[in-house]
Amino acid sequence: MFGGWSIIKTLGFELYHVKLIHSVANQLGAALINTLATTIGAPTSTTQVVTATLLGNGAAEKPSHVAWGRAGQIILGWLVNVPVSICFGALYAYGLIKLLGAIS
Repeated sequence: MFGGWSIIKTLGFELYHVKLIHSVANQLGAALINTLATTIGAPTSTTQVVTATLLGNGAAEKPSHVAWGRAGQIILGWLVNVPVSICFGALYAYGLIKLLGAIS
């Protein structure tokens, strides 16, 4: 809810300056990937798919216009997200077990 504009700004202006034709190609590519993934039952993140297709569209037109450093930061964020989420989930579960164990 609060990160929407930030994500749009990052993808549309900071990662690669998107023009109308890029938007169309990006959305068609993302729709195709998500449809194929759904068909075979593979889980996907629509945000990650849209970002990856945008990088592909930008690299196909002119690789030097893509902010590869920013793309690396985004990918690093994706990789760090899983272990950090596991740790927070474990802490939350531990707290609930202690809280409910103390009540019982």
